[in-house]
Amino acid sequence: MNSKKKYRVTICTLISAIVILTITAVFANEMTFSREEFCNLIIETLEKSSVIDDTVSARQHFSDTYNPNVQKAYEIGIIQGNEKGEFHPEKEISSQDAAVILKRLQDYIAPQLIYDTAKEKKGKEWEKIKGYAASSIAFLSMTDVIPNGAFHPEEPLEEGTARAMIEKIFENRDSQPMAKPGVLPKRKVPVLMYHVIGNPPSEKSPYGYLCVSPEAFDQQMKYLKQQGYTFLFPNEIYYADSCHKPIIVTFDDGYDNNYYWAYRIAKKYNAKITIYMVGDYLDKPGYLSSVQLREMTQSRIVNIGSHTMSHKDLSLLSRQELKYEFEESKRKLEQAVGKEITDISYPFGKFSAAVIEEAKKYYKSAFTVLQEIPGSAFGYARIVIPRGMDIPGLQANLSKFQ
Repeated sequence: MNSKKKYRVTICTLISAIVILTITAVFANEMTFSREEFCNLIIETLEKSSVIDDTVSARQHFSDTYNPNVQKAYEIGIIQGNEKGEFHPEKEISSQDAAVILKRLQDYIAPQLIYDTAKEKKGKEWEKIKGYAASSIAFLSMTDVIPNGAFHPEEPLEEGTARAMIEKIFENRDSQPMAKPGVLPKRKVPVLMYHVIGNPPSEKSPYGYLCVSPEAFDQQMKYLKQQGYTFLFPNEIYYADSCHKPIIVTFDDGYDNNYYWAYRIAKKYNAKITIYMVGDYLDKPGYLSSVQLREMTQSRIVNIGSHTMSHKDLSLLSRQELKYEFEESKRKLEQAVGKEITDISYPFGKFSAAVIEEAKKYYKSAFTVLQEIPGSAFGYARIVIPRGMDIPGLQANLSKFQ
């Protein structure tokens, strides 16, 4: 081969390499998103679908970006920055970071959507998912935003995947079952009642039997998960007719160990729970804070209900006193969590005809302890789970509903 031919071959080879590298680079840029570009896609989709409009503020929240779409995404609660007020807009977004944002997006456009916990689908790479993203990814799998559990947490988010997931979220808003407060199912649903997750203050404590150890609660939630139970909120109880094994898990009073233990364990198993909070106890030592209530509510693992304002025997109160207990606790809790409070549990399980009549003015359903009004949404009984109840004991209680 003469020198001219060698030269032409070398030039052609070089040009081909440059073209391939250029195409690869362009393809890669088209296939992945920066954090800022992901926000652009979401906000533009929301505006195009008329979910949000120009009234959503674009005021500055982050020190490292002036992009109005990023600011809007923060305003509606679907993104967060770090403790320094930074967003890192140019950073490539990972699939699991995107999943956390997409879960918030789904909750924003479909706040009443029912997550059927029995439909969780786990993929082969789920052990690689980091703790902060685990519940979000699990919940997206329940609604097929992540189909068949096929998820690659350590890979960057691809544009086609992102668009398909957003499209599915909008489809879910129009096709998936939503909560219907106060609507009862045809079947009877077991409702478990807890108070404290932790040890009693002393062996002689009169309420020590209501203190369930973290280990026991963990075992009970694990058992329910393994047995295929669907964890429901009270405002989703009608959906029990579409479940193989429905169950509702509740807590009374609002002790702070409900956050440190019950919430942590519930997230571990994606077991939805409801905490009935006493209004006067909010932000008091030993009880839940407003910040904790909002965090748990936003996770969609926890629903907050009312346990009245001051935890009095409602059957002994006047109409005016009942009005205060119901109205004021509802107002205070709604202010704390930023959403409507639709259900209540009666302190000590005590109620009367007057109590029910007044409660109906503020709530859609009410739970008791043992006394029940068959067919009424305002007298639904619960099963007390005492300290020391083992799995066979739990099984015996649940067998009555099969």
